[in-house]
Amino acid sequence: MSTTLPSPAGRIVDVGVAAGRVAAMDPAGRFVALEDRGRLTVHDSHRGLTAVMSCPYRVPGEALAVGPDGTGLAVLRADLTIEVHGPDGQARRSALPVATGRPIRPSLRFTADGACLALVWNTGQEAGGRLLLLDAATLEPMDNAALETRVTAQPAVVDEGVEIAIGPGASTTIALAACSGDDTALLAVAETADGVLRWHGLDTDPAALAEGVPGERVMAIALSDTADLVVLDSDGFVSTVPWRTPGMSARIVAHSGEPLPDDDTWACNGPIFTRGRLLAAVVEHEYPAGGRYEWEATGLAVLDLRTGRWRGLLELPPPQRGERTVVEGGLICRSAGGRTHIARWVSPADTASG
Repeated sequence: MSTTLPSPAGRIVDVGVAAGRVAAMDPAGRFVALEDRGRLTVHDSHRGLTAVMSCPYRVPGEALAVGPDGTGLAVLRADLTIEVHGPDGQARRSALPVATGRPIRPSLRFTADGACLALVWNTGQEAGGRLLLLDAATLEPMDNAALETRVTAQPAVVDEGVEIAIGPGASTTIALAACSGDDTALLAVAETADGVLRWHGLDTDPAALAEGVPGERVMAIALSDTADLVVLDSDGFVSTVPWRTPGMSARIVAHSGEPLPDDDTWACNGPIFTRGRLLAAVVEHEYPAGGRYEWEATGLAVLDLRTGRWRGLLELPPPQRGERTVVEGGLICRSAGGRTHIARWVSPADTASG
């Protein structure tokens, strides 16, 4: 089945079905790692789910990352070691070089150029979290930083995971966001140069980059091709943050409710991701399930970041019974019964370039 939708927003195409359940996706929205019977296999969604590499995965990891070219898999183990598996079947291992305690809700990502691994986690303390930067080839530590949260009358303890976004293309930029209760406790961007983290928005007020963002909480973040930080907040506004320019506050681009039905059961709660000048936000619908309410991903709302106009609303392929939906970087994966149905967003720029 293939779904063709209005060209201004692009289209969602059905890629196919593969054995296994979703384990990880690369942030650029091309490669997906599926776990099946003790092995991880990376599939290329641009080449009919061709298998790029495979490695053993008998003990589940705490966090996983897929390399930007699909030929590397990084795993954070429960014993606080990191493994990087290559296409040759070999694995490199290294113990975490800092005293971490037990990482809470860790996230692991390759930088977009594939040179570094970024590991971020919540410490469960007032310090907020920590970011560790590793050389992806040698696993040698390059830099690390404590992610101190905004100081308020009540010290902020990050009660959720620390979201991490990776810059597009060959970027070495990393963006981080974290919330405490109803407040944004951390919003920062780091550039990596020669293995050193250069921070923006962390040295003074850890949430200074959120100045001008209307909503209390940051719901989702992404980095655009223009290098601006894009923020979706709890009031439904999409804003861009010119983080390279000191003293510049966020600029509101649009409200995510504009392309949605006039009904509180529809919302854009994240994630968000970019392709050139376009931003796609996952649309969710709230429905009753067994005496409680749950959100289900039903579509993508596509926004032109330059004009502030919504290009359209794309429907996701309808789920089959019991399928669990995971959306990241433009990949839409639904797993059930040991198999995963995969679709992907193709933007107008992707279509034009073939």
